[in-house]
Amino acid sequence: MPDPTNGSENNNTATHTVPWSTSPLAQLMTQLSDLVATLDAEQYNARPESTKCGAVGGHVRHVLDHLVAWLGGVEGGQVNYDDRQRDTDIEHDPTAALHAIKHHTARLAEVNDEQLAERVTVLTSMTSCGALVELPSTHARELAFVFSHTIHHNAIIGTIARALGVALPDNFGTAPSTIAYRNQSGCAR
Repeated sequence: MPDPTNGSENNNTATHTVPWSTSPLAQLMTQLSDLVATLDAEQYNARPESTKCGAVGGHVRHVLDHLVAWLGGVEGGQVNYDDRQRDTDIEHDPTAALHAIKHHTARLAEVNDEQLAERVTVLTSMTSCGALVELPSTHARELAFVFSHTIHHNAIIGTIARALGVALPDNFGTAPSTIAYRNQSGCAR
């Protein structure tokens, strides 16, 4: 790609920016929902010994906890990813998970560009003593975090699902940058 500052070729990965949008995260949530819809309760709660990754349900609950925390921050100005609800119906019942994914994905669609530009305070525990630190951020940055976090857990869910013999769509749990890298043909690396 030509370097606009000196006209020479730049061998670094091209950078192309697009407007902020919640739609990539909504697409990940839809992909997750599609997978959960294929699982029965036994598969959703199975903990394959070969993976040591826990159950699909625990990861789905964890993904939703982060989405819910961020959406709450959009409404209230503070995000606390450590304030999570554990051992819920979402964690054990795929039907409850499907309803929650649908509900929170609909909420996600209501977030607009003006809200994404707003500042937010993130509360997080950085030590095991439970004390919280406050970090300044923006909703757009936190959206990027929740997106990345969801991909990471979808990858783990994919590992569990494969161990259970469940077929997955191509690129399930794969970061967009990895997909783009794999799709390069003839580009300098």
